[in-house]
Parts: sequence; C-alpha cells; structure tokens
Amino acid sequence: MMKEQIELVTLGNGLRVLCDYLPEAESVAVGVWIETGSRYEGPRRQGISHFLEHMLFKGTRRRSPRRISREIEGRGGVLNGFTSEEMTCYLAMVRAGRFLSAMDLLFDLVWNPRLAGADIEKEKGVIKEEIRLYRDHPGHHAQQLLQETMWPDQPLGRAVLGTEKTVDGIGKKELARYQLSAHQPRRMALVVSGNASPERVFKAAGEFKPPRSAARGRRFEPARYSSSRRPRIVKRPIEQANLCLGVRGLPRSHPDRIALTILSVILGGNMSSRLFHEMREKRGWAYSVSSQANFYRDAGDLTVSAGILPGRAGAAVRLIRGEMDKLSARAVPRRELDRAREYLWGRTILSWEKSVNRMLARGEYLIALNEILTLKSIEEELKRVTPGRVKSLAERIFRRGGERLALVGPADVPPEKAASWLAR
Repeated sequence: MMKEQIELVTLGNGLRVLCDYLPEAESVAVGVWIETGSRYEGPRRQGISHFLEHMLFKGTRRRSPRRISREIEGRGGVLNGFTSEEMTCYLAMVRAGRFLSAMDLLFDLVWNPRLAGADIEKEKGVIKEEIRLYRDHPGHHAQQLLQETMWPDQPLGRAVLGTEKTVDGIGKKELARYQLSAHQPRRMALVVSGNASPERVFKAAGEFKPPRSAARGRRFEPARYSSSRRPRIVKRPIEQANLCLGVRGLPRSHPDRIALTILSVILGGNMSSRLFHEMREKRGWAYSVSSQANFYRDAGDLTVSAGILPGRAGAAVRLIRGEMDKLSARAVPRRELDRAREYLWGRTILSWEKSVNRMLARGEYLIALNEILTLKSIEEELKRVTPGRVKSLAERIFRRGGERLALVGPADVPPEKAASWLAR
C-alpha cells in the first residue's frame, strides 16, 4: 500500500485545510470545497448554486475571465468546478511548483467574484442551453424523473441546474446574497494533494482573508422518500426505452455504506455483475445497463438504469426486480463477494495514482463528514463486509413496495401498466 502523509488543521476563521503530501509527484491538485448545493435552495431560487459556480469564472475584482483561464491553462494546468446536491468544488490541477498561485486564484474566485449584471444576463443563456442539453439526453432525462419520483416536492428531487424559469428569475442581488451566506470559511475546506509541503500549504492558507459577512449559513430540509408508487412515464420520439428503477438507500455516514456499494457492484456495477450477464450477455437486450449507489447527508438511493427496445421494457423491469429478490433471498457466494471487493479496492488504488482523484475523494469525505479518508480505512471497511451482511442489507433495501420507476421512450405506456411490472 502506498505511504500516506496527511495533515489536517482548522484555521482560526474555521477553514479546514487538508494536505495530502506526495513528495514524488510532479503535480498538485487544489480544491476549495463549499458546503452548499441544490439542497440548500428554495423552489424559486432552484439552480442558484450552479449559477453562482458559473459566475465565479466570469471575473473577480483582480482578474478578468481571460486572465483566470490563462493563469492555469496557459501554464499547462486544468481549471474546473462542479455543483452537486450538497457540495460545490472549485479545483485546479497544476505542476508542482505552481500550487501557491492556484490557491490564490481559487480563493479569489470564491471570495471576490465580480458578478457583473451584463455577465449574469449572458450566462443565463449558457445555463439554459446546458439544461436543454441534458434534457435532450433521454438517459439523463429518465434519471432526473426518477429523482423527482423518489424525492418529490423537495430540493433533493429537483434538478441541480434549475429550470429555465428559475434561472431567468435569478439576478445580481440574489447571487451576491447567496455567495456571502454560503462562502463562509467555517463551511469550507481547502484540500491539496500532490507535491506540496504541509508547511507551505498551511502558511499560505492562513494569509487569505475572507470578506466579512454576518449572513447566516443555510440549512436544508430533511429528505422524505416518496410514498407513491406511481411511475413517471414520458413519451418521446426516440428509438429506445430508457428506464430507471430506484430504491431507498443509506445516508453517507451509515456503517453499511461500503456494503451497499459492494451490493451495487454485484447487482449491476461492472461487466461481471448479475444484470450485465443476464440482460446483455445472456439475452442481448441492452447495450448499457448499470447500477449505482448514491449517498447524501440524511438519505440515499440505489438506482438501476438501462436502455432497451420499447417492447422489452416490462420484461426488463421484472428481470431487475427478480435479481433484487435473489440477492435478498440467498447469501452472495464468497467468491462473488471477493470479486466485487477486489474490484472496488483495485479501482481505488488505480484511481489514487492521480493527485486529482485523491483530492476529490478526500475533499468529498471531509466536507460531508468532517473526517479524513485514508486507504487503510477503505481497506478495513471492505474486509469487514461478509456475505451475511450483504444479504441482510439486500433484505432491507430491496423490500417489495419500495421501488420507484421512471421511463422515457417512444411507447405510450399507461402508469398503471408500468406499475404492474413491479408486481410479483
């Protein structure tokens, strides 16, 4: 196992700074993480976290948009950002000797955005095109419908990007107010992975001064899983039926989180999975079939996605539901569990060869759980998973009646008919 040199300090202003020192690396990944995302938004301001992410690259009081990109990309680096339901991250990947300038740029973005009115109006058009791009993708459309079905009438079920209507309703005043309330040091973390010594990272981090703000940090409402089993069906003139089947999962901090990840791998997480074998290899029904476990602060879900011929949608749903029943009824054979375990461990080791992947994994863990993620902790958790534990978890997660279904395709399927596909 590769040696890990990790240090975490909390500055006087509340900013957490984690340094993952890799003295032999040629690169450094710097991430500024913020505890904010679409779950912190009201219905009329849906998409404001993502909108703000876009606007931070439009200039600061010290830097123009062109200077921002040139400072990183003009020196061979990568600059990016992303927004999710519960967190936002701004990141730069640079050569080892340039990490201090990357830190300076990222803190300038998050604490000193220009938020010019003309830029805001232009960016509305960009974001609306992004919304249309994802909506035009039937697989993504089905996933969003499933999210709305599992978590209705609440931020967790709404699109991170917002809607064209809510984006149009967001102005400079709302963005500035949201930025001040969200970008407070106590709600943030700086994570640096690569060839950057802890002494230099901590010293530099202490020199950045956040703007003064008396704004109160936002909270999100508790997640509520849907009580309705009615499927969401959208008819579109396309070739495939894109189906998504979901069940309620586990929150991020649950002790069975790794067991659920293994369960998802066994069900449909790779080419060795049961659904890949049954649906693609054995029957030739689908090119793409997969499962994924998603974790949030107080909730979670496990989803299965597939693209198939419209006439096979019902049979595909029954097959997926049947594989869930099998995992609930019989313990996974030890060899199958070991393969899934080795798959996750191997993917982690391969991924962590890159400084940016280490930064992303550690940053998500720190901002969500306020804990340090290590290779040793991952390995120990994987080893603790047993066939009996996976079976017990499957019995809870795959309980009949908890499934929710969304379908996007060319057939006009009545919701009542789609609901019957889930019956025994």
